[in-house]
Amino acid sequence: MTSLTTPAEEDQATKGATLAKKYYDSDDAQKFYSMIWGEETLHIGRYDMLTEQDKNTLSVHQQISKAQEYHEQEFIRHIQSKFSYENITSNPPEDVVTVTCLDMGCGYGGLLRRLVQAGAIQKATGCDISQKMCQQARRLNQEQHCADKIEIVEESYLAVPSVADGSCNLVISMDALLHVGPNGQATAMQEAARVLQPGGWMIFSDIMQQEIVDPDEMKPIYDRIHLSKMGTVSNYKQAMEAAGFDNFDFLPNASTNVSAHYGSVCTVLEEKGDELGISDEYQQKMKAGLITWRDLGEKNIVWGFVVAQKKQ
Repeated sequence: MTSLTTPAEEDQATKGATLAKKYYDSDDAQKFYSMIWGEETLHIGRYDMLTEQDKNTLSVHQQISKAQEYHEQEFIRHIQSKFSYENITSNPPEDVVTVTCLDMGCGYGGLLRRLVQAGAIQKATGCDISQKMCQQARRLNQEQHCADKIEIVEESYLAVPSVADGSCNLVISMDALLHVGPNGQATAMQEAARVLQPGGWMIFSDIMQQEIVDPDEMKPIYDRIHLSKMGTVSNYKQAMEAAGFDNFDFLPNASTNVSAHYGSVCTVLEEKGDELGISDEYQQKMKAGLITWRDLGEKNIVWGFVVAQKKQ
């Protein structure tokens, strides 16, 4: 495969991944993400799918979890549509494809556990650069009786040596690839192609920017994630085609959920940050970041599912 990145661009992607590791492994970040954002998963939710009953009976904190659950259900439906089955039981028929999966940036592993429990995948590896997230993922895998089907490795999704060439037929990721920017994302697509069998699928959601944005307006977001720009749908299409994918699709744009999610998380942080022991310095920086995402989200940000198939 031909690389789309220069050495300088690859260094920026690696730097972004290193900074993300340092950030996510901090005590404040662990308290914030596990106690406010979600103990199981760390991703945007489908607030547009919340029912009137959800809105009327659930607290804002509970709505965050419910919206994330709806997004994960959408993920399951997309995966099932590609492997020609409905719900596989623990003893699937012989003619059903066994789905072996790599999750790039698995966090606490909640998505993989949900997919295993739903029968959507039968064997998985989750990689994440955060030591503390990997530790919690392994603990939750044991508690939920998934450890025999899910392996967690502390590795960057830019290079996952624990996963052999052509050993998967599914690669997934949920709102994790933004951290390395478009050049790192191209590297990640090449790594996904390496581990996939011909005909295998990559399905992921990610936070991207609109094709045309005002760089000055976006600077607060760029500064927050230590990048000079974010990926776009067209960047992903180009990178995936170069890595050997076709049948590219960007599934229904649900970008309004970005503002809804960051606004909801900000509300809960303001309500619970002190009682959870999160430092005041972290709270103030996090609130500023959340407000930036909330206010710029609908105008500048794209969020949805990207789907592509490795060429046969």
